[in-house]
Amino acid sequence: IEMRDPRVFLGVVLLAICVIAAAATENPSSDAKPVASSPKDAVKAVDEHAKSGEKKRYKIAIFAPAMANSQVIWNKRVGEELMKAGHEVTIYMLHMVEEKLHKVDIDPRIRVVPVNGSFGLESLIKGQARFAYADVSILNSDFRNVMSRFGEMYKSCDLFIKNKEFMSHVEDSKYDLAFAHMFNFCPVGIIHQTKIPSWIWLNSGPLIDFVGYIAGVPIPPSYCPPIMMDAGDRLTFVERVKSVVGHLIFKLMFKRMTSDKETPLFRAQFGQDFPDLADLAAKAPLVMVNSDELYDFARPTLSKIVNIGGVGIKSVDAKQLKPEFADRINKAKSVVVMSFGSIAPMYLMPDDWKEAYFHAFGQFPDVQFFLRYENPEAIADVLPPNAYAAKWLP
Repeated sequence: IEMRDPRVFLGVVLLAICVIAAAATENPSSDAKPVASSPKDAVKAVDEHAKSGEKKRYKIAIFAPAMANSQVIWNKRVGEELMKAGHEVTIYMLHMVEEKLHKVDIDPRIRVVPVNGSFGLESLIKGQARFAYADVSILNSDFRNVMSRFGEMYKSCDLFIKNKEFMSHVEDSKYDLAFAHMFNFCPVGIIHQTKIPSWIWLNSGPLIDFVGYIAGVPIPPSYCPPIMMDAGDRLTFVERVKSVVGHLIFKLMFKRMTSDKETPLFRAQFGQDFPDLADLAAKAPLVMVNSDELYDFARPTLSKIVNIGGVGIKSVDAKQLKPEFADRINKAKSVVVMSFGSIAPMYLMPDDWKEAYFHAFGQFPDVQFFLRYENPEAIADVLPPNAYAAKWLP
């Protein structure tokens, strides 16, 4: 069956996994553990469900990392598509930073539960942004310091699982399905402890390397460099060597900074027989990725890796542009939008990079360039006439 509408495809996949989970246990609140199933089982479950003519309403939990607006928006879109399909959705906003985010409007029919696990991570967010525009050696002291701060993310997990009100709320809600974010293994452990029968690993961008490692996706370093490496899929010999070394180091570092630190927290709280979080994560029935195989680099994949890029985005959501944008667009033959998001702010880009971009913009006078810049006034005098900077782009 060819399904071009991401919402339809997402709904069918969720239907399959929920039906399988329901068949695995009569009571969703029993001692069920996360389950894995084959594509054949999924097709059988969908066929049986379709024959029954019954439309079930599932209870779904989404564990969203409230550490950047892009993450909140991504999880909101997934949640709203599920809600439109008739399911009962709850989004747990896991706050790991004290930094206040801009308000994101979420459909009021979705229950949003904020959970505080802040421990000072905002310094990490600001620190790592400095390396977004540089190929920094892992031996660099500043880089190592930022990575050590990243290794402290487990502290927020400790706060989450010690929050009895939060853990009881999740377990008492008796969810049929949960979505876990990709930044650490904490949601995976929470899902297991609260006896949610099945779950999906949700990637907010391309398939992140460590999720691929854990899920068993082949990642040949000869043409699949580490996601943070400045390279495409055509590598020189030196780049291939760097790719091999990068994958080896990242595998070791990420496990040491996440599951090796988070698993003891769960065992201290819930008993020494609690499974290793990396082993639980390896049993993920599905991994949903915010990407599209037509845009992504060619790479090996598995049947449980599902691309849902563009889910929740519709042209009908467009609003009337403000005059400063509309007037410039009406005068231009074409338009280019450039944004590096809030995690890698453009003001931290090296000055020579900015100058190169602005010079390139000036070579195309018929094209209107819009760029997101945290302090537009600081570059107003150096922008060419066909470029416009704003703190936020519509």
